[in-house]
Amino acid sequence: MRSALAALALLWAAMLALGGGATDRALLASFQAGQHPAIATAARWLTQWGSGFILLPLAALAALWLAARRRPHAALLLVAITLFVRVTVAAEKLVIGRTRPEPRLHLVDVGLSSFPSAHAANSMATLLCLALLVPRETRPLAIGLALLLACAIGISRLVLGVHWPSDVVGGWAFGAFCTLAGLALARRRLSLS
Repeated sequence: MRSALAALALLWAAMLALGGGATDRALLASFQAGQHPAIATAARWLTQWGSGFILLPLAALAALWLAARRRPHAALLLVAITLFVRVTVAAEKLVIGRTRPEPRLHLVDVGLSSFPSAHAANSMATLLCLALLVPRETRPLAIGLALLLACAIGISRLVLGVHWPSDVVGGWAFGAFCTLAGLALARRRLSLS
């Protein structure tokens, strides 16, 4: 677990240090080259799954379900990780202040700075945490689906032209790091199998 956490932290730092340059520009251009209108429409729909309007109610409903199944510690952990990542990413954006790609590339309205992608970080954290809290027999499938959806949400941000690729990878790394670190800390103190 420690090596996975170290790798995620290094990946986040590398994306922060290397982002916004020529490689980011070339990769972003490849996501937008010759784009069919249906792809942009699908990306607009998919990106909503990484918004607070979906992830926060999803986490709240899942926490209620966990609490009803007599797993209050797991419910609290899910809420804590979801809120921690949401608040921390907003603070990172304010402190780091990386500019987004040129506004002419944006296919949706955006707010704060670019790094890290809040959609990528929040979807990775919430969905991965949910997947890791399901019963053991369905956990591998849940993890696979969580990673697939979080990756698709992150890619939608590139298709929509609102993030650099390094923002999205940095968001994924931060979301996964916070989830794995939170679960590791909780498992030391609580019974969360």
